[in-house]
Amino acid sequence: MKFRNFKLWTRKFSGFMRRHVYSIAIVFCVVLGIAMVVTTVVVSNSEKTNNVFQESQVVIPDDSTQKPVQTPENEPSKPVTGGEVETETTIPVVSEKVIVFEKPLKSYTMGMGYAVDSLLYSNTLNQWQTHSGVDFIAKENDEVYCVYDGVVEKIENDVLEGYCITIKHSDMLKTIYKSLTSNIEVEEGDSVKAGDVIGYVGLSSIVEQKEGAHLHFEVLENNEPVDPMKYLATETK
Repeated sequence: MKFRNFKLWTRKFSGFMRRHVYSIAIVFCVVLGIAMVVTTVVVSNSEKTNNVFQESQVVIPDDSTQKPVQTPENEPSKPVTGGEVETETTIPVVSEKVIVFEKPLKSYTMGMGYAVDSLLYSNTLNQWQTHSGVDFIAKENDEVYCVYDGVVEKIENDVLEGYCITIKHSDMLKTIYKSLTSNIEVEEGDSVKAGDVIGYVGLSSIVEQKEGAHLHFEVLENNEPVDPMKYLATETK
């Protein structure tokens, strides 16, 4: 009886297999594929874990080959002055040359002074105005001297300021002599020394005629007027 039941069950199972053989094959392939993917992922994660563990291991060097660490007590002391780091660089102090002008005239009295930040009254023009130089009142035809070594840069006969001489002493320093006579003793390009006669006191400045015979003297630093008394003595002669 049992044998017949087994035989019957076997016949049914064979029939079932024959009817569903393709479905069973597909299911088997899917299961097999899933198993392979899972196995690959597990193996890959296991290798990464091992690599991370190996990289994170700390290698302790052998004490016999390690050099002793120098502590602050073993370091040589360095002198400290005022909390500043000592340097060996020394910046030399360069002293500027002090320029002192010779007097442009042997004898004179002071006329109008220097005034560019204030106003002075002009008797000639009958108005208040600035004055970019100083006036030395003297006798007509008195000798006018170069005040410092230089080169004659320009000679001109200005309509308002008369005969003028400009002397260049350096790239930043010039002197200008105005209201001279037409008798000029130098030419443009001449080298001159302090004390050389360059011209004579005149009355050629129309804008300062009521000052009488005088020398109008200007000093330029970088082509800007400055007080000539910065370079000249202030006593009246």
